[in-house]
Parts: sequence; structure tokens; C-alpha cells
Amino acid sequence: SSGINAEYGLMLVSQQQHLAARKRFVVNQISFERDCERYNFENRESRETFQDLTYFSSYALGAYGWPLFMYIHPITGCFNLCQECSLFGGTSNGSETMCHSNHIALKKLSGLEDNDILYTHFTSNIYSPAFYVAVDHNRQVIIVTIRGTLSLQDVITDMVCEPQEIPGYPGLLAHRGMVLSATNIIKILDSDAVLAKAFSLYPEFQLLVLGHSLGAGTATLLSFLLKDRYKNL
Repeated sequence: SSGINAEYGLMLVSQQQHLAARKRFVVNQISFERDCERYNFENRESRETFQDLTYFSSYALGAYGWPLFMYIHPITGCFNLCQECSLFGGTSNGSETMCHSNHIALKKLSGLEDNDILYTHFTSNIYSPAFYVAVDHNRQVIIVTIRGTLSLQDVITDMVCEPQEIPGYPGLLAHRGMVLSATNIIKILDSDAVLAKAFSLYPEFQLLVLGHSLGAGTATLLSFLLKDRYKNL
């Protein structure tokens, strides 16, 4: 009975955290309206850009997987992740824990479903940050999301900051670690034909590349490298 009581207690704490998260969401929505007034978003384009930033930020957070989920939910995080281990049915590639906790945490942080996640690569090496590819039916976009600095390998990539020319853009220089990260991500995407398969399923969708921290810089450079291939980027 002690085991049942412990599980029931965890469920109650989980419900309380869910309600607290819902309250924060409502507060954030109110803050969003206030921020629009504060920054004087009088024109429609600026306001829509700000809305896009808030909308897609959860996808950038999702790339951090189980470490961020455990940080946000220190008490019930492990219970919530392990609860879905046996139900896992997504498409993964690269390093992943036995119970696919990164994939499950990605769904919980981003709001994506299994069918929305087209590809995950949670391996993090020097010049090769973790990333995933998903589809957003609401906005009709295929999203490549690159994780920010989390591992020691990511820190080393950050530190390799001497300028390097961006392939295909003579004279245009950028952070060397991020340039190499962008080129390595393209190699992974091409080797598994990830984007080709995605656009065969959703030919009318647009392509969006995003990230946070190291991932944001790499996403910018990846966009440069993909621009000629995908006119709807």
C-alpha cells in the first residue's frame, strides 16, 4: 500500500505542477499583450514577428530534452518520463537513453506528438550539436531545431570562435565552430534524406530553422547553406 500511496502522491504533485504551469501560461499571455504595448508594436509586421518568437520558443526548449525537463520538474520529472517509456513509438537516430527520455521530454516541452516528430538526433559531438526535425500543421512549416550549449562538446564548439568563411559565400566570415556545426548537420540531414522525405509528405509547407544559444547561431548559418535548395525557407 505504501507504493500506491507514493504513486498517488506523485500524481497529486504532478497535477499541482500542471495547474501552476497553466497559470504561468495565462500570465505569459497577459505579459505578451503588455509587452506589445511596452515596445509599441503599432505595425502588424512587428507584432506578428513577436508572436512568432513566443510561439516557436517552445520548440527551441524542446531540443534540450530530459535535462531541461528534470530541471523544470525536479520532483515528478523522472516519474512523468518513465511513465511513458513503454509507450514510445517515435523515430530516433543517434545517441539516446534506453527509455527514450529525450524524445519523451521533447514532446512534453514542445507540445509535439509522435507523428509530428520526423527525426531526432540527440548525439552531441564537437561541431555537431543535437537537433531534431518536426512538422507544425498549424503553421504549415517543417522545423529544424538545433539545441544550444549543454554538453562539454558544445562548450568546446563555442570556444572555437575564430572567423571562418561560410561555404558558398566568399568573403563572408562567421564563428568557426558554428560554421562547422551547420555543415555537419547538413551532412546528417542529407545522409538520411530527412528533408527530402519531409517535403515529399508536405510539399506545400515552408522550411523553418531555429535554435537557442549555440543553436541559434548555427541555425542562422544553416539557413544560409539551405537557402539555394529551399526557396520557401
